[in-house]
Amino acid sequence: MEIQENSRFDDLRELTNQAIEDPEGTPDRYSIVELSPEVNYKVLTKERTKLLERLKSNPDIMSITELSEEIGRPTESVSRDLKILKNYGLIDLERNGRKKVPKLIRNKVVITL
Repeated sequence: MEIQENSRFDDLRELTNQAIEDPEGTPDRYSIVELSPEVNYKVLTKERTKLLERLKSNPDIMSITELSEEIGRPTESVSRDLKILKNYGLIDLERNGRKKVPKLIRNKVVITL
């Protein structure tokens, strides 16, 4: 477990250094979001983190209903969580007819505390 945490810390440090060295390239590669520890704890819950991971592993999801079926949660709960993630700039909800299609805005998100 400690090795994985160190790896994530190293990844975070590398991404931050890349953003400092190449600020022009940053918006196209990843987002940096600054949240207080209290907000981070409330926004990035275990279930919302799973949503972000699923959207990254399966970018072809075509609706909130499809996403909720894939992860085995009620559509209403998934929809509510996606709206929160959208409000914090982590995802977008694109319209496709009457459906809303959840999409990650960036592949990597760096959360600073």
